[in-house]
Amino acid sequence: PMVGNTDMARAYALIAAGGGRAVASGDTDQLQAIAPGQPFRLQQTRSAADVAIMKEIVRQTPELREAVYSLINRDVERALSGLESVKPSQVPRQEGAWVPEHSVTEFSHSQEAKLAEVQQKAMLKGEAFPDIPMTLYEAIVRDYTGRTPEAREQTLIVTHLNEDRRVLNSMIHDAREKAGELGKEQVMVPVLNTANIRDGELRRLSTWETHRDALALVDNVYHRIAGISKDDGLIILQDAEGNTRLISPREAVAEGVTLYTPDTIRVGTGDRMRFTKSDRERGYVANSVWTVTAVSGDSVTLSDGQQTRVIRPGQERAEQHIDLAYAITAHGAQGASETFAIALEGTEGNRKQMAGFESAYVALSRMKQHVQVYTDNRQGWTDAINNAVQKGTAHDVLEPKSDREVMNAERLFSTARELRDVAA
Repeated sequence: PMVGNTDMARAYALIAAGGGRAVASGDTDQLQAIAPGQPFRLQQTRSAADVAIMKEIVRQTPELREAVYSLINRDVERALSGLESVKPSQVPRQEGAWVPEHSVTEFSHSQEAKLAEVQQKAMLKGEAFPDIPMTLYEAIVRDYTGRTPEAREQTLIVTHLNEDRRVLNSMIHDAREKAGELGKEQVMVPVLNTANIRDGELRRLSTWETHRDALALVDNVYHRIAGISKDDGLIILQDAEGNTRLISPREAVAEGVTLYTPDTIRVGTGDRMRFTKSDRERGYVANSVWTVTAVSGDSVTLSDGQQTRVIRPGQERAEQHIDLAYAITAHGAQGASETFAIALEGTEGNRKQMAGFESAYVALSRMKQHVQVYTDNRQGWTDAINNAVQKGTAHDVLEPKSDREVMNAERLFSTARELRDVAA
């Protein structure tokens, strides 16, 4: 994933202090950092750094590769047609499982309402109704749970909203429990979700008021927001032992305070889980996937096939950075690579704010062999991608550079010679 100005500056300062050298690599077409700044893109366009561009795609099969190239060239419709050419039948499924008709499937609100109406009429008449998904969420859950266990382990579900991720994770857990795939004992586990608030927003007192239920992590200690003083512009934080401290929004940004939203999830033996935050002391790696091998009281035992971890989220706040691992947001999926992918795209509600080229590019390029796209509005989504405006930086606003200026600079730089080689 991309990093913001502060993290990039901190990394380069550490490298320079150690007398080291570094090669920055990344993809400017993917999602930008939640923190402010686009240092990686600016390095390429506004610095004298040497740049090498790797254009060959090797992750996807040849059929899908052309679709990804079309997406990179901003030809969304052609990309979707390419994705549709690889049929859903490519994915190994259990006998009798529901299979989507096309690799790009639209499931709008009006379709959901129409299906519910037709089903209701059939029930009143005593007629049989086909066993098909009735909602967009249900289609994704049926698609995933209908795959063979091996295929599921190689399937990444990508959403753009945390709300979609939470709903799908919960529904898949319930579907697996109903199918008898999970252990009989289930436990409610407290978890902490990153609030994903930009530094600029943390500087405003109103942001803290909106997130009064959040927990603030300051100097590796978790605090609840005990009060907000509008007159002084200060936030009162209180830790688990009752100690309080005052902090201003500006100080919070300078000290790298992170806000987390408390939640609970239902977990059983057999569930797939992931850590949502790296923790060196405990040996947790963000986004690493584990399987629940035992639940007992407030403890959950996890295994990745080679090692085992026992976590007690009810006792340790630091062990609450976990989640079910069936669905993940596009930000978390950056850098991931999997045989199969399922992507939830659309424009309904807050999904519209997330619709754009970068988010679509990440979601539709994680797979190697097949991607199944579900959307609540195909035309609206593709229009939103085509109309999305790339976010600019302060440099772009204060010092816009035309293509001609850039070309002149490149020409002068390429033909320049050292001063000693030029006749006086």
